[in-house]
Amino acid sequence: MSAKATVGTCAQCDATDKLIMPLHGDNGGPLTCIQCGLAWHAKYGRRRKLGRIVTKAIKAFFDAGGAYHDVDRLRLAASGVFFSSWDADTIGADVGDITTELLEATIRLTHPDKHPVERQEAAQRVTQELLALKPFVFPAPKKKPAEPQRNASEVVQCSPAKEPLRIEYPCELCADTVPYFYCNTCKTKWQGIQDKERERERVKRQKQYARRRQLEIFRRGALKCTVCGTEFKGKRKGARYCSAACRQRAHRERVTANELRAGEHVNSRHAECAANTASRRLAHRDDAGEHHHVLDDVQEGA
Repeated sequence: MSAKATVGTCAQCDATDKLIMPLHGDNGGPLTCIQCGLAWHAKYGRRRKLGRIVTKAIKAFFDAGGAYHDVDRLRLAASGVFFSSWDADTIGADVGDITTELLEATIRLTHPDKHPVERQEAAQRVTQELLALKPFVFPAPKKKPAEPQRNASEVVQCSPAKEPLRIEYPCELCADTVPYFYCNTCKTKWQGIQDKERERERVKRQKQYARRRQLEIFRRGALKCTVCGTEFKGKRKGARYCSAACRQRAHRERVTANELRAGEHVNSRHAECAANTASRRLAHRDDAGEHHHVLDDVQEGA
């Protein structure tokens, strides 16, 4: 790995001031110390190796006519989990990789007729044990016939592969781990998948909301415009106008009514003020007249 190491905190053991480097080298990944990186590769590397063996075994099982649902029974047999309704298939679980041809050749070699008298009893016992293994062995896989040689000048049209020959995501390094430990390429791919999933959910919610709104409008029925009296289907439950023109007309009527109401209020206030002023003037005039009559009486008495 040509990735440069730095000093920092390990993402695996949280140790500080450690020599850290990307987990997958040039392919990126979390920054871990050398000890944690080696332990991670030792664990998952062995698992990947055993996974390749299992993949080859399952492929051979399918080539022999095995069904997909039988793989679950084999998986339970390997894990030691059993159910009361049925037992897992454990036939041949402890038998090594012995083919039918190899077993028959071994039986011919151990047959009692091939050995002297002093070893016939042992040969008989061994032969019987080998014969008991026949139900648990299978023929060796036959070699595929060689393809006929073609002329080098002959052009062969190859049909495109229906399935990818190699899984690109996740890569071999990230196949058995969580997205946190992905390399840069796999993490970018994973983030793209998450973004597409979120966008798909957003579009799905929008469609559901639009269908729900249409259903609400259908159940609500027709509304009646408060201005022109036309029946319409409003988008809102409390819609009162059928168009923007009716809405503007109602707004203008409200403004005009408010202005008239304000003008009447001002006029009534002016009238009230004028009446109060006239009454005060009359009262003052009456008081002044009575005062003049008193002065005249005093002068006459003198």
